[in-house]
Amino acid sequence: MLNLPLIRYELPIKTQLRLTYDVSLELYENRQVTIENLEAGGILLGSVYGGIIRIEAISTPGGGDIRGSTFFQRARERAQRLINQAYEYSHGTTTYLGEWHTHYQEGPQPSPLDISEIQQTFQQSRLPLKFIVSIIVGNGDFIGDFWVGFQDKNGLQSCSRLTE
Repeated sequence: MLNLPLIRYELPIKTQLRLTYDVSLELYENRQVTIENLEAGGILLGSVYGGIIRIEAISTPGGGDIRGSTFFQRARERAQRLINQAYEYSHGTTTYLGEWHTHYQEGPQPSPLDISEIQQTFQQSRLPLKFIVSIIVGNGDFIGDFWVGFQDKNGLQSCSRLTE
């Protein structure tokens, strides 16, 4: 059994973002190891309790998603169905938290298109949350080669990883 570190980030709203072990591993396993690999992506699902936002599940590429070596476009209908199922199954405690996708680079950073899409997703969101989280998974050899962004009414901000 792997002993994965709990990956945590400090968000600009005095809240901590936590990725479960399973989510961290699943993101790592979907990274673009070579330039020939297609981008992967999906939605982030989890819960919000007090000062902690916990990402507990992600969707991975599936039917209807469009993938290329430098882009990922998820199928809206499938994503909405997964969000609804998670919400119902959890009796309202699991909700949509944001989006993730991969980049073929170590130390990933959002492109201008990524930034525009994150902002557009936030503006179009009709959920009670006043923010969305965005994760970009790099191709590094360690679990946690992520860029994490937090989008709210104040704009998109990069988040700092917390160390133990």
